[in-house]
Amino acid sequence: MAPIVLGVKETDTLRIDQDMLAYFQDDTLGSHERINTVIGLSAGKFDNCGPCDSRG
Repeated sequence: MAPIVLGVKETDTLRIDQDMLAYFQDDTLGSHERINTVIGLSAGKFDNCGPCDSRG
């Protein structure tokens, strides 16, 4: 397995509930970044919310 490099993006498929996808896309831009932030927070990757918007 190749080493994990911070900040490098990969393409994969993630199945997400329709209402959750609509929630994250209900803003102008940045839905991928918000989803990544929520996943990272849930996994304990971040100490604070950082890039979250006012809903976060």
